[in-house]
Amino acid sequence: MIHIKKSASIYFGGLVFGLAFSILASIIYPSLLTSILAFLVQKVETQTTVMPNITMMIIVNNLVASGFGAFGGVVLSNLASIFSLRASRNFSLLISIPGGVLFVNGFVLGFLGFLYITDIMGFLKGILPHGFFEIPALIIAGSIGLKFAESKSFQESPSKYHIKEMIKDFLPVVILVVVAGILEGLKF
Repeated sequence: MIHIKKSASIYFGGLVFGLAFSILASIIYPSLLTSILAFLVQKVETQTTVMPNITMMIIVNNLVASGFGAFGGVVLSNLASIFSLRASRNFSLLISIPGGVLFVNGFVLGFLGFLYITDIMGFLKGILPHGFFEIPALIIAGSIGLKFAESKSFQESPSKYHIKEMIKDFLPVVILVVVAGILEGLKF
């Protein structure tokens, strides 16, 4: 449960930072907001050219993000072990990807919230009901990554048992992401 709280804290910290950043950028450097929005739009357009079915594109995109949140630190750790076993057990390395995925996704929500600041109901209609499933999926996925980053036994000896446990813990994330993707896809 503690990892869920930490995961949610990072996600909502990213959201608050995204909102605060957007407010400051709108005053100091407004074209930066336009550039960020253009980047996000281009990302979605590129993904839809690769995968024209919008619902499948949303599901795959969110599964990839959730997968990075849950397993990215472990994968990075295993890659680092090629060069240094000590570096591969580094807590900062293990936590960097789950923390980054949570923070960036929260940041994007805060950024989008700022863009809809004059239309809060439109923002809520755009986020709900799929966000009701998608946000918990990201938080749960991030908590899986954080749990294993903080696990002393994993840092000392990553095993197939840990990976199997992570996959088992990830199954609810898959269900939540699929439901969220279907709900979000219905809008298009």
